[in-house]
Amino acid sequence: MMRKVVWRRALGVLGLGLCFGFAAVRPGVGQEAVTTPDLLRPASIFWDHEGIPHIFADSERDTFFLLGYVQARDRFFQIDFYRHVFAGTLAEMFGAPAIGSDVQFRRWDLERAAEESYDRLAGSSRRLLRAYADGVNVYLRRNPLPVEYTVLELGPDSVEPWRAEDSLLLLKGFSLGSWLDLSDLDRTLALEAYRAAGAERGFDGDALFDEDVFRGAPIEPTVTIPDGLGALSGAEVASPAAPGRRAGAFHPRPETLELGRQLATELRQIPLLSRSLDGDHGGIGSNWWLVDGRHTTSGRPILANDPHQFLSMPPVLYEVQLTSRRDDVGSGPLNVTGVTFAGLPAVVTGCNRRVCWGATNNRLDITDVFEEQVVFDPATGLPRATVFRGHEEPLRIVDQAYRANVIGDGVPSNTMDVELGDLEGGKTFFVPRRNGGPLLSIGTPVDGVATGLSVQYAGFSGSLDLEAFLRWHRARNVYEFRDGLRFADGFLFNMAYADTRGHIAYFATGEMPLRDDLQNLARVDGAPPWLIRDGTGAHRNEWIRAPRDRRDRSLDYEVLPLSEMPAEIDPPSGMLVSANNDPLGTTLDNDPLNQRRRRGGILYYDRSFVSLRATQITRLLGAALAAGPVDEHTMKQLQSDQRLLDAELTLPYLFAAYADATAPGAPKELAGLVADPRLVEAVERLGAWDFSTPTGIQEGYDPGDDPEALPDPAAAEIDRSVAATLFSVWRGQLVRRVIDHTLEELGLGAALPSSRQAHVAMLHQLRSFDAQGGRGASGVDFFAVDGVADPQVARDVVLLDTLRATLDRLAGEPFETAFGGSTELSDYRWGKLHRIVLAHPLGGPFNVPPAGSFIQAGPQLPGLARGGGFEAIDTGTHDARAQDDRSFRFTLSPGRRYVATLEPGGIEAYQILPGGESGDPTSPEFTSQLGRWLTNGYAPVLSFESPWKTSGGRFQTFVPAP
Repeated sequence: MMRKVVWRRALGVLGLGLCFGFAAVRPGVGQEAVTTPDLLRPASIFWDHEGIPHIFADSERDTFFLLGYVQARDRFFQIDFYRHVFAGTLAEMFGAPAIGSDVQFRRWDLERAAEESYDRLAGSSRRLLRAYADGVNVYLRRNPLPVEYTVLELGPDSVEPWRAEDSLLLLKGFSLGSWLDLSDLDRTLALEAYRAAGAERGFDGDALFDEDVFRGAPIEPTVTIPDGLGALSGAEVASPAAPGRRAGAFHPRPETLELGRQLATELRQIPLLSRSLDGDHGGIGSNWWLVDGRHTTSGRPILANDPHQFLSMPPVLYEVQLTSRRDDVGSGPLNVTGVTFAGLPAVVTGCNRRVCWGATNNRLDITDVFEEQVVFDPATGLPRATVFRGHEEPLRIVDQAYRANVIGDGVPSNTMDVELGDLEGGKTFFVPRRNGGPLLSIGTPVDGVATGLSVQYAGFSGSLDLEAFLRWHRARNVYEFRDGLRFADGFLFNMAYADTRGHIAYFATGEMPLRDDLQNLARVDGAPPWLIRDGTGAHRNEWIRAPRDRRDRSLDYEVLPLSEMPAEIDPPSGMLVSANNDPLGTTLDNDPLNQRRRRGGILYYDRSFVSLRATQITRLLGAALAAGPVDEHTMKQLQSDQRLLDAELTLPYLFAAYADATAPGAPKELAGLVADPRLVEAVERLGAWDFSTPTGIQEGYDPGDDPEALPDPAAAEIDRSVAATLFSVWRGQLVRRVIDHTLEELGLGAALPSSRQAHVAMLHQLRSFDAQGGRGASGVDFFAVDGVADPQVARDVVLLDTLRATLDRLAGEPFETAFGGSTELSDYRWGKLHRIVLAHPLGGPFNVPPAGSFIQAGPQLPGLARGGGFEAIDTGTHDARAQDDRSFRFTLSPGRRYVATLEPGGIEAYQILPGGESGDPTSPEFTSQLGRWLTNGYAPVLSFESPWKTSGGRFQTFVPAP
């Protein structure tokens, strides 16, 4: 019988006998058993009606073999694509245009880190990786390649067998995409530019950087563990100086700044690396929240989790159930369901019979960029060493060879050699002192010595995350789960935990390296860790060396102990919320370095965090709990919430300006603006708005819609949709006017912050206006208007004039495709702007849309229209500066929605993916879940006691060869 509960107690007794009574296992109707010599015992896979595989095997080794088999069946092109990207061999698939990507990824040396990870794993974990690889390769030997290889003119001889280390390469690559942080480059360039401009024009450049524009404090002071900082910190101020003034002892050389500028330009050409430059990885994040049984109708805990990803086709995540009667080390039966990353043999988030866990990204600063002195070899004319405290330290130099697929000649698997100069990618140069990290940029030598930029990143070491995932598969309680955290060193997660005994908990994971100055001097020596630091030893900026004396340690450096990472079990409030916000509050005062560790040194996690989603969740969830007990339906509604908190925070300033402008005797500068009837209508519409973001069009996918029969929008929905458009476009104009225009007037147009950082700065200037009259701590006036002396009038002019400019843009060329030049505000529907294309690496007909039977927003408006917006709970975050009908498109959104109630007799859970299980564009399972994902629907998470008795799916047995 198919059940919506994941496990019932019977599965532990009778059910396992049914699942593993292999004498009774038989093929489904019309299905022949698959024979393979690689299996130890007979095993089975049941594909349910969603195409999700449920694997039943006698041994854990056979379970993981079949996982490799089904993932090769469903996702091989995807995992092979990622393998080529992260190994720096993408040109071998996509041709010479991908050489630039290959050069950059060879610098990260992820294959070495993956091999080191493999060597550090326990023998039992390595056996499972090999079993998975065997499963992939058995499928490949017996089946044709996916259709993408035909398009790329690649034959079977071009595909390397899958290796156990390849799965760890993908794990390293996904980690790099989330936690490598090269924003030190842009921040350093900005700070030095602000200082120079301030010295010339008479303002405080350091204050402009630290207190006005590149603020570390979040918009809202929401933390995951209220009052949690006191338990970890001595609560002492480490330094009375403002953060920027701590950088005064180290100024990068002019050639360093030029190298940083060039490097940032190069990295921005590669999407997977460009996100590392803006300080928040393009806004990547996630939501989860936990409620204990005191607040639920069932009296049992509920977990809700929606990890955010840059969506693609197929999705990165892959749903699966893994079961086995035993493992290779005597730990007993395995029964776990959830999602893996395609290519990784482990459930990363999910449930076993007793425990569920979810995750959000944990923001830890595990990357530093260093200015180096590089010594050239006069014999070769190439770099040979860096200099540290006057002594040369040899570089590790690796020769590189590149090949590129020749596409279009009709010859399968035809490749050509690509020759690059030694300093253009033909060789890569690694600095052993930097955890084996690369020299990313090298200047022109003078007298045999050049300036260079290196990067030190914790992920360059081998890591043990797979051990953590495998331990969580079998965790029976909070203590066993917490024990697995010791191995979660490369994937930096805020882990949500709940169990069938009623407990909830939060744990932060990751190895956070300790810097010499912060730990041993309790102050910054030179530049703080979010700027380019000194790599020559003149300042004490090194990570503190320490022997890796425990098997659960990855770094050869001292790290913040797990006991000093944020954590809480069974909070008094009965709820926990994590949405990439500051977990404890170290940044709330705009200084992330003024808390001491109780053991000495500075307690430092990261420079800044986001806050809007966590604030909205905490507020709405708190209100729901105050109103009475909640259930999984409450959680699904909360995951569907598409209201914009920043609209609620920002619009009061516009309404106050409008009130000033319409008051008797208002200054002519204001009165003239409100004489425009369009502006009056816009303010009225915004004043009646509830901050929600429906699409407002029949082609739009909104929460609760039937994706197979999209309804016409009601009049009230259209009104809310128009208001969402008005606000979202006005927000972009306001950010540009208050922050960008002000900096451009100071000659700093090349040193603008990221759009998210600019949004924080804009709101700060509005909020601090009453105290500072529009002038920042730097003395710079952010609301200056020519000919207007009164600061309050100038601010009101800025607020209203940007709304006027918004209306002009909406009726003009920037939005011509969406709105056709209309001046009727009722035509400005949000769904015509807020659209998503789920892109496939080959693009074109492989993208969704056009693939799949989905309705586009309009003939010239590619993409699927969805509600949501900037930092909504149901996020669809776009550029905060967006100002035309192309720039509101989004790709960052929930990669899975999941809700679970943990009852003693079983776990009732629901989930949905933005796509389907299959990577085959011709398969119905390519997009089988996408319609429900677009409209915030869910599917029950299914598990089986007797899968071959279940209808609505198909069953396959696998038997060892005689």
